[in-house]
This record gives sequence, C-alpha cells and structure tokens, in this order.
Amino acid sequence: MMLDTIKPRFAADFNSSHNLCCKELSVDEVMVVVSGKILKSRHVIGNKARRAMKLRIRVKSKINSKPLFICPVCKVPLSLRTMKNGQFLYFAHIMDPHNCPRNADKTEKRSEILAAKYNGAKESDAHKNMKTLVKKSLEQDSSFSDTWEETSWKDETLGKIRRPDIQTRFKETERIAIEVQISTTFLDVIVGRVEHYKRTCGFLLWIFKEFGRMTARMMEHDVFNINNCNAFVVDRETLKISTERGRFHLRCIWAEPVIDGDKIIHIDREEIIPFEQIHRNKAKQEAYYFDYDGNYARVHEELKDRLARKAQEEALERMAKAKAEAIARIHREWNREMDKTEGSNLLAAIFEGLPSRIGPLTPVEYVNLLMSAKTGVPYGWHFDSNLQLFKQVYSYTQKSVFFILCCALSAYGNMVEDNPEKKMPEEKTVEWKKKEAWKSLTTLGKGSQFFPAREGEEIMRVLFPQAYKKYMVICRKYHILEE
Repeated sequence: MMLDTIKPRFAADFNSSHNLCCKELSVDEVMVVVSGKILKSRHVIGNKARRAMKLRIRVKSKINSKPLFICPVCKVPLSLRTMKNGQFLYFAHIMDPHNCPRNADKTEKRSEILAAKYNGAKESDAHKNMKTLVKKSLEQDSSFSDTWEETSWKDETLGKIRRPDIQTRFKETERIAIEVQISTTFLDVIVGRVEHYKRTCGFLLWIFKEFGRMTARMMEHDVFNINNCNAFVVDRETLKISTERGRFHLRCIWAEPVIDGDKIIHIDREEIIPFEQIHRNKAKQEAYYFDYDGNYARVHEELKDRLARKAQEEALERMAKAKAEAIARIHREWNREMDKTEGSNLLAAIFEGLPSRIGPLTPVEYVNLLMSAKTGVPYGWHFDSNLQLFKQVYSYTQKSVFFILCCALSAYGNMVEDNPEKKMPEEKTVEWKKKEAWKSLTTLGKGSQFFPAREGEEIMRVLFPQAYKKYMVICRKYHILEE
C-alpha cells in the first residue's frame, strides 16, 4: 500500500473536528469517580486529538489506584481504548463481570497476554540491533557510565523488578532507563514502566528506530504524547555524530503549532540534538526538546487575541457601514415635514446617547434648523423663508442656536437678507442683529444669551461637516468656547 493512501490514526490529526468516540458502544455512559456525575462517552472523549490522547494516558495511569471513570451499572473501572484501525476511541471494562449486561464473558487475563506479546517483541533481531546502536552511542560520551543491557531495576517498595533495555547513569548521579520501541508496546506496559521509574527516582527515556507522526501506530502516539509531543530516534546518522563529537546525540521529532489564517495547524520538525538539551521532568517522566504544550498555549492565546481583534475590527467596520448608510438615509429621506418620531429613530441609529434637548430645541428641530441653512428653505418650521426663521431664532428663546445658524448659513452660502417691502420701519436689520449677537458673545462669553448650545456639536460634525468646520474655525480664532 502506498504511504499516501494510508489513513493516519486520529492521534496524528491535531486539527480533527469530528467526534473521536466510536459510534457503536457497549459503554455509552461513564461515571466520574470524583464527582459521581454520569456523562456520555462521546462528550468525555470529544473531538480534540491531543486532549483525547492525554486523557487516555491519564485514565491508564490511574486505573489501578484511583480510577477516573467507572461503569455506572456495575462500578467496574473503565479504560479508554482505541479501535484496531486507530480511528476512534471507546470506553471498556478492565474486566468483564457476569452481572454487567454491557459485557460478554472473557476468561484470559489481559496482563498475561500483554506481557507475552511485549517480551516476544523484545527478542526480535531489530530490537537487539537497536539496543546495540543505542549502547554504542552512549559509549561515545564520557558523561555516561555504568551502561548495561537487560539488568534488573528493583522497586524496593513494591518488590517489583523491571529490566530496561538499557540502564545507565548520566554524570554519575542521574539514573536513566532506556526502552527501545520497535513493535507494538501496549499502553498498559508503557504506563507500568513510567510509574515504576517514577517510584524509584529514575528517569525513563523511550527511543524509536524511526517515527512519522502521520504513519505512527497508536502506542507510538502514546509515548509521543507522554513526552509533550516529542519523539526521540537513534540511527546510523546520530551514532556518527555522537562518535565525531564525543557526546550522545539523538534525533528529536516534534509537532510545532503555528497560526495559519484563522486556525492552528501543525508542522512536523526535526533536529539532531545532544542529550543535555532534552528537558527531563522526573515527576511526569516527560522528556522533550520542544515544549509543545507551552507553545500551543502561547499560539492559542495569540490566535484568540488575533481573532478577537479581527472580530472587533469587523464589528467596527459593520458599525461604520451602518452609520454611513444611516447618514445617507437622513440626507436622502429627511423632508421639510419630518415626523418627530421617525426623525428621532433616524438619529438614534447614528448617535449613541442622543441628547433630549440641544439648547431650546429637540434633536429633530436642531437638524431641521441646520437643514434649513443648508438648503436655503425652512425645514420643519412653518415659515415661508429662512429670513422668517432667522428672525424667530433671534427674537425668542432660541438665541443659544443663533450663532450656530449664522455659521451654517455662511458655510452653505445661503445668508439671509432684509426684505425692504416687508420690513417694519422700527425693526432692526439682519446685519445689526448679527453684530449685536457677536458683540454679546465676544464680550460676555458663556454669560451671553447667544453662547452656542454645545450638545449638538457631534450631530453637526457628522451630518453637516461644512457648517461644523466654519463654526470651529470661528470659535478657535476668537476663543469663543474657551473658559
């Protein structure tokens, strides 16, 4: 079968999105021992390969002491296993009691079967050749001493004995066990050895003949995940480098998370490194050169921040677009007889916290005032001309918007003039009224009845930018708005 036609195990796919739980289940629910909650198996397993692999290892490491999950029916501890094709996970009883309707009878003891299979694999020529290759590599480095094959390593507390493929001492103080993985090593065996060397204050290093994340078997992924998504290989090239440099070198292969657009992808990396550069965490029995979990957390936060910024930018863009459309709608739909409610709704679509009054006017009346100045005809006022509007604003209680009206009329070139035919003899001229207002404003400042109502400046800036520019130029030049 060609390599590119092989479907990789789920553990190789860090970007999986489908649920990793087997569809046909004998154990479709599990009980969480700590909380007593009963959860669906598929919810516990989920769709994240890395999380599922870490859970699988945790379940196995706790199975004989404090199981994480038990069967809700018979209370027997549950292990997390994989289908033969490596595509899905499922929960299964560690034994099959007759009183549990979920299980069929099984009489053979699993530990005996696993031990026989594992020990048989250790006798193969490939395994022997790999041990020789590793031992020769260690012998090139004077930092290692007391290097032996297949010698006993006893757990004095439990009285159990392990015989690692190779055991050695690094710088005379750090006791290291090396296990060479050639064929299938079952998770039971892996976890058993990890716990043994943890109890005896040693350190376990797994070494592969070769490793490819997309073609690796499930148990190779178990070791890969124990070691923070790092795999270590010893081969002819690393032996050559170890010999030339007098230091034990290994090939480290890891998965590096990187951001690609709006998601995280994984790139396979490898580098030949000296043994000293391997981080060795005895408490976790974890060996790694590249800190996958740390880097994933960093990349995940970076992506989360990037997506948050993108979402914020898109939201602001949508708001700006909606605002622009609302502004265009006002200029398109605002009419001389604009309904107060409709006008308020149009303005509320653009301005947050719309003021209830702008001086003596409502926001709709304020817009009508400026629209009158812009178009040259009265909006929302029952007058025949802007001259009548000008006189109204000057004469009554609207004096705080008089200066604003004058600025807007000037900005849009629609200045009003006296009509000699209709002007009363005793009535003051347009120019006199403007001069009077200007004198009061520049002399009294905020104390003047003509001091502009500032609550509507944002409305003027957005909807009537030409008038706003004229207004601000005059205010700055003559310090109108200053304290």
